[in-house]
Amino acid sequence: MPWCWTSNGDSGPRFILEPTQRHLRPRRWRLSEMSVSAIKVALELSLPGSQIYVFTDARAKDYNKTKDVLKLIQDKESQVVFVLTGDCNNSAHEGYTAYEQIAATSSGQVFHLNKSDVEEVLKFVELSVQTRKVHLISTDMSQGAVQYHWLPVDTRLRQFIISLSGDNPNIMLRAPNGDVIPVVPNSPENPPTGPYLEELLTLGKAYIVAIRNSTPGVYRLNVSSTSSVPSVCKESVC
Repeated sequence: MPWCWTSNGDSGPRFILEPTQRHLRPRRWRLSEMSVSAIKVALELSLPGSQIYVFTDARAKDYNKTKDVLKLIQDKESQVVFVLTGDCNNSAHEGYTAYEQIAATSSGQVFHLNKSDVEEVLKFVELSVQTRKVHLISTDMSQGAVQYHWLPVDTRLRQFIISLSGDNPNIMLRAPNGDVIPVVPNSPENPPTGPYLEELLTLGKAYIVAIRNSTPGVYRLNVSSTSSVPSVCKESVC
């Protein structure tokens, strides 16, 4: 059953929206469910600029409502992130591509994960909804491609969060002086004094890092993946 966790930082409480039993609850054996309708309800009930997280293991049965959701996204300026634990072995189906359209329009992402990895993703979701986030970059990459981005950082920025979804995701960041910024595990005991990348989520098809101790200047970001939709966000000081 699809459910949405939506928040817009400090502007309102977090809440979980579950589909009603009458028309949204799927049978266990079905390969599709009324997930787009659930997203539509979440957008209607949430405040503008909310972050909406959708967890599902099936494609959308009601993909014909995708245009209605896309219009709501433009009106609300909300972001939708999908955590998928299955696609019924048909990623070209309209019920699946509806998720990609919604994520692309909202500057969100589609993460493909195993059910055992969902708990790790929830930790990142909790971190995301606790902070105010300003979206900076969202791009699609062709298979095997490498992309380069230049990220200007000033004294008002506390950190960047960089997320990459796809096969074999890889991130390399260079400081304004040209040095490669080191990568350290999550919550290091002895973190570097200078800029470093802290790994928030490391899975086979998802890689998320945060830039800590950033200094002013222009950073160079290299991202690559076999097939990915990378996204870069910057957080303002609360």
